[in-house]
Amino acid sequence: MKITVLEHVPFSGEQKNELSKLGEVKYCNYGEDVSLDILLEEIKGSNVVVVNWIDPSPFILSLKENSLVALMSTGYGWITNLEEARKRGVLVSNIPSYSTEAVAEHIFALLLNYTKKITITSNWTPPAPNGMVGIELKGKKLGIIGLGNIGSRVAEIGNKGFGMSVITHNRTKKNSPLAVDAASLDELLSISDIVCITCAFDEKTSANMINSSNINLLKKGSIITGATWGIIDETALLCALQSGRVGSVAFDVALEGKTKLKNTELLMHPNFFCTLHNAYNTAEAAKNQRNICIKNIESFLNGSSQNIIN
Repeated sequence: MKITVLEHVPFSGEQKNELSKLGEVKYCNYGEDVSLDILLEEIKGSNVVVVNWIDPSPFILSLKENSLVALMSTGYGWITNLEEARKRGVLVSNIPSYSTEAVAEHIFALLLNYTKKITITSNWTPPAPNGMVGIELKGKKLGIIGLGNIGSRVAEIGNKGFGMSVITHNRTKKNSPLAVDAASLDELLSISDIVCITCAFDEKTSANMINSSNINLLKKGSIITGATWGIIDETALLCALQSGRVGSVAFDVALEGKTKLKNTELLMHPNFFCTLHNAYNTAEAAKNQRNICIKNIESFLNGSSQNIIN
């Protein structure tokens, strides 16, 4: 079995040893700007190809039957030819829950930083006294779009940790151990004090889910937070911030990649607070990510289907 790791993935010595038990492993260090010709040469004859930031869409149909593309990410909405790949016998695996705790905690770090005015009161005095007045989370209505692993953990922290009431919107019916209320998207937008976006990004089903047609349903002054960019139309969001319909945005965004922030004018708005795609980035999550990737490959080679998405 030939396993090709196309990008630098910091597998530990122990993890590399586990991979070597599964087959012949070739480690590459390419970035997103690598040419297709080089990629095609590197993956030739591979049974498994590991990618992190490189989009496999251009080369996935060149892989031989009974091959695996092992993603190092949870999301996969940017892969344009999953169905055709599956028909050709090329499978794709992802890592659905490696950073659940990291992202959920990061979302509340963003919220607390904004609502408690931590940044603006830490090292200097804001220009106006009212700029120092925060708000409390207890009793606020938290609307969560996407009740997967991360959304469920956010619901638990919000409800049990901060005493927030939680409502959720999900494309499919989800059971939650918490007493959360399901709502339509329009209803959630209209009654939530804080809207948290944790659903997966998919260009067909979730891109610009919140847009100029429904963003004005939000309660005036509401807060938007989350870690999945691309769900909100950026032009509509900027207009809502400028009008005060959206009081603030506290979000983890990317400045590169498939779901990057495109309207940099948002970054200039005083009520747009963001971290740059760092929610997942903890030592524990990174270790989980690499371990799950190895297990996905092992499962595939043993004829099982752990975390196969297509």
